[in-house]
Amino acid sequence: MWAQLMVALAGAMATRAAIAVGIGWITYAGFTALVSALTSSVLTAWGGLSGSTLQFLALSGANTAIGIVLGAYAVRATLAALPRLGKVSAA
Repeated sequence: MWAQLMVALAGAMATRAAIAVGIGWITYAGFTALVSALTSSVLTAWGGLSGSTLQFLALSGANTAIGIVLGAYAVRATLAALPRLGKVSAA
């Protein structure tokens, strides 16, 4: 009796864990692609500026500011998705 209960519980827990890992992996892959595309577009726009403009922006710390803003968006998106990914219903 106990063995059957343990086997049933282990199977259900394994299924939930597999679903959670799959959802997490898909979310991570999509989020990584989005951040890569956004970073690429920012770097492309950055490269189109003239030399004196780039020097001024680099001296003023604009490159650091862009990194901070992109990092903040990444954290915000992660925290916004966390409540939805933390709950996995049984299928």
